[in-house]
Amino acid sequence: PPDKIAVISIIWDSGTVAENRPQTEALMRHMFIRGKKFAILAFAPQGSKFAYDSAERIGEELGKEYGKDWMHWGYKPAGAMIPIMISFARDIPGTIGKDTHGTPL
Repeated sequence: PPDKIAVISIIWDSGTVAENRPQTEALMRHMFIRGKKFAILAFAPQGSKFAYDSAERIGEELGKEYGKDWMHWGYKPAGAMIPIMISFARDIPGTIGKDTHGTPL
């Protein structure tokens, strides 16, 4: 739906960056061009930074703004993935709390 955001889950790191970064960037570019808002949620520490940098670069190219068109919810340990996904069904802002800039959801 137009009023909803997509969550891009990052579960890759430097070991698969050559394959996964271009895939992630293609998805981000697709979302930006179509005006779909998204949030990045990483379950791999290195992937979190890689994805943030990609979204920032592509967003700047396309005139998109952090906090309006996209956001980054940071890194969560991979072991917490299932509980986080279950919590999303009830309360996304309560599950995430703040973005990586410290802004409350």
